[in-house]
Amino acid sequence: ATALARLSADPAGAWLLARAEEHRDEIVQLITTDRPVSVVWHRAGGPAFFAAGLNTLRAGGDALPTLAGGSALDESLARVGDALATHGSPALRGAIATHRAALIAAVRGSTTLGDVLDKLRPYVASPSVVG
Repeated sequence: ATALARLSADPAGAWLLARAEEHRDEIVQLITTDRPVSVVWHRAGGPAFFAAGLNTLRAGGDALPTLAGGSALDESLARVGDALATHGSPALRGAIATHRAALIAAVRGSTTLGDVLDKLRPYVASPSVVG
């Protein structure tokens, strides 16, 4: 199965994909055209991490890539989230405010995508989680 199919088959993976798709165009625009967001994205190791993660998924792997300079993924995600929330639309700011703590907690200490999904599953299954 493709990486997308594997991720979609998991409730937490499907939720992650839906959130990413919901705001993808705006995030890509901010990362590529808004200088403050672009600087944070690059300093946090976003381009290399994203490329390595996609390559791992496409190859059927599960390991999360490591960030250059030994940065912690949760800290980098928090910095990028702060920049996106500062410069993003009200809808993006709302999504970040709603899901930030769960996403950061899910990546903290995780070494595989499976770890992240395991930590997210209870959050995604919660009736209080909207969209």
